[in-house]
Amino acid sequence: MDLAALGPLLATVVVSILPLLDQCPDETAGILEWLVVEHEEDFVDHLTDLFFLPNKPPIQSVYDVVQRHIRKQKEKSGDGKW
Repeated sequence: MDLAALGPLLATVVVSILPLLDQCPDETAGILEWLVVEHEEDFVDHLTDLFFLPNKPPIQSVYDVVQRHIRKQKEKSGDGKW
């Protein structure tokens, strides 16, 4: 699988499956964990695009990874803003 090709579409994929979080929390969390946690390095340039992820228990690890990358991006900018 060419994960690099999926990178620019990551936010679109996540937006598409996020509504399933309430109906199928384990399955949805598993998909999000596979995308974001297990393949963090593959999608490093696109993780800040997931700023809209909610802070919910089923996806806490996913949320934490995204927030860490958002903080890094803010630190890079030097003024705490994007």
